[in-house]
Amino acid sequence: MLNPSDFFEYIQAHFEKDLPFAVFRKPNSNKVVAFLQNDLNDQPIDAISDGFLIAPFDNSSALLAIRNDKVLSTDFFLPKKTLTNAKDIQWDNVEIKRDHHISLVEKAIQTIQTSELRKVVLATSMTTSSNRTGPITLFKRILECYHNTFNFMFSHPRSGMWLGATPELLLSMEGKQLKTMALAGTRKVGGSTWGSKEVDEQAIVLSEIKHTLSKLPSGFESLSIGKPQTHVAGAIEHILTQVSARVEASSLEVARALHPTPAVGGVPKSQAVQFISKHESLDRSYYSGFFGPFQKNKTEWYVNLRSMRMGIHQTEIFVGGGVTAASDPHSEWEELLQKADTMGRILFQ
Repeated sequence: MLNPSDFFEYIQAHFEKDLPFAVFRKPNSNKVVAFLQNDLNDQPIDAISDGFLIAPFDNSSALLAIRNDKVLSTDFFLPKKTLTNAKDIQWDNVEIKRDHHISLVEKAIQTIQTSELRKVVLATSMTTSSNRTGPITLFKRILECYHNTFNFMFSHPRSGMWLGATPELLLSMEGKQLKTMALAGTRKVGGSTWGSKEVDEQAIVLSEIKHTLSKLPSGFESLSIGKPQTHVAGAIEHILTQVSARVEASSLEVARALHPTPAVGGVPKSQAVQFISKHESLDRSYYSGFFGPFQKNKTEWYVNLRSMRMGIHQTEIFVGGGVTAASDPHSEWEELLQKADTMGRILFQ
């Protein structure tokens, strides 16, 4: 295990060679792990026994697998850092995005009221060209500020550079034992009770997960559903329910069945994805897809949330929120601003 200084020097040198890599820290852990691929030769995931999978929201972008030709690790622990106030965050063209999103939410509510659609998750991206901090410095800030999330940084010529701190596990599997979660509802930290909209939204997500598992060709056994918990992710909270079962399907089969979850797509899934494709006007790319490390008999994949994509001229932060019949368009926009603060305050420290 390397000391943190040497570890990040290795990552910086690899990054400067434009070679694929993934760096991550699992929730509530101090250990940071890096998978470094030593060339640009892509291989299909079924040809790789160990690596880091990166899957897009839809099929418009490639399914990528970063090999762990070299594995590095370090112990990185600092007392949790307090983030600066979000009032100084300046987004580009925020008024235009606000008006577009409110209009989009209104259209979604009308569709929900007149069709079988019950929930749809609508996303946007907030951009800034005023911050040019390097990705490794930003990733260190994420490690300092968020301890109960899956913190990640990955780069591939076909995906670009992504960083973030996601609270949502898509699935973990060891052998045939599956663990997943229902995560929905959003409020500022410190709320006393959850509103009916958030509780109903969580129930929709949980119901869809159970329905999806029931449709697996090989079925499932020993389904266990935990008690709802409040999960803190930065300055906001969600309702979280743990789910476990035994399945005969492979990790990738289960992941493809679960994805996109109601937390990033909607319910019913097909109608929600169709609405997103027709009306959202956003190339989600790898945002709200899934990623994470895998071995032959062990997988841990997370949903790409609370993330940013770093380009040459700007940084783009992706955020989304669930819309139901009870949604208020203006409140939905305010929720997106709160979610954008999670990564925005990393940028503007």
